[in-house]
Amino acid sequence: MNLHWFRDLEKELDKKFKAFLQANPYQAELLTNQKQKDVYNNLLVQKQKIQKKAESIRKELLALGVQIKEWSKRSQRAKEAGAKDLAFKAELHLQKLMTDGRNLWSELDQLGIQFQGIEQQVLEIAEKTCNNNSQIEQEWAGLETEEELRKLKRNKGLS
Repeated sequence: MNLHWFRDLEKELDKKFKAFLQANPYQAELLTNQKQKDVYNNLLVQKQKIQKKAESIRKELLALGVQIKEWSKRSQRAKEAGAKDLAFKAELHLQKLMTDGRNLWSELDQLGIQFQGIEQQVLEIAEKTCNNNSQIEQEWAGLETEEELRKLKRNKGLS
């Protein structure tokens, strides 16, 4: 089955949609604002996921710290008892735990970098929204000034 007709239909609908937005700039602005709102909400969801993951990693690090302390003591006891093989195995396990800890710290650091990037995007969107609100306020003030000017001209013409 040829899907060429579907692409043609999609192109035609896209043209009509663009023409509609050009004819209705307010609708285009609403669409842009909605897209911005969607991006903002997605960023907030990403922030929450990162925060949950970071909290999980912090808990893992705390538990790992307890294990490292425990195995460090075991290794020392094995050395003091002259159990070289057991001390060696305990040291290997301790090194594995330390490597796991470094990996978790690295992962936590990467999450922090991602979080900062998302925070920056959230701030940029907030600034755009603030600027848009400021622009709307200025346009509104301009409209009110024009209306006041017309009113004064009418009153002056009537006097």
